Amino acid sequence: MLSLSSIYTQRMYEIIMMFYGRGQKEFTYEVAKLRTALNYPPEHDYYDFKRKALTVAQSELSQKIGLHFHYTPFLKSGKAVIELRFEVVSDNDLINTDVETDLRTAQAMQPHEVMAIARNLIHDYKFTKKQQNQILENVTLMNTFIRLHTEFHHGKRVAKNPTAYMAQALGFGKAKANTETAEKAATGRKGQPRTVKNLLTDAIDRLK
Repeated sequence: MLSLSSIYTQRMYEIIMMFYGRGQKEFTYEVAKLRTALNYPPEHDYYDFKRKALTVAQSELSQKIGLHFHYTPFLKSGKAVIELRFEVVSDNDLINTDVETDLRTAQAMQPHEVMAIARNLIHDYKFTKKQQNQILENVTLMNTFIRLHTEFHHGKRVAKNPTAYMAQALGFGKAKANTETAEKAATGRKGQPRTVKNLLTDAIDRLK
């Protein structure tokens, strides 16, 4: 199954997907049934089961598939754990959360603050001067530009040529490769381009 090497990971993946696959990111599961489903040796105690099965599955699913699960005791009888509560999140879930957080932050800002952010971010693309002005002078285009940049930054959207993709989405058609414009836009910028989150955070700090 996929590239999963541990049988415990494979079976844990199947169990998780029974719930996560239908949009259920939280669920409970009896420990006895879970041990049976994973075919874990009955002579080993609960703590060995956690260490040799659940921890292994956690690590492998996270590293190889980008699927993360956490679990906590849900039902106990004395010291014995009878049932576990699972919470599942994927890399895509985390990306979507980051994107939504940044966009909500931008929506809460004053127009002049959004404009300042757009002016900084626009130089990361090879737009012509005319296209830059169109984006900065049109609220709808500016909001679309910031949304797309945020999605690119967090990895929700991937494009071989981000400028061309964005130009198409903004209604400019195919973007022109204007090296001179790009070089002029980069003048005075040192180090790596600043990310959306950094720019938003800086703008928020200025309000305090």
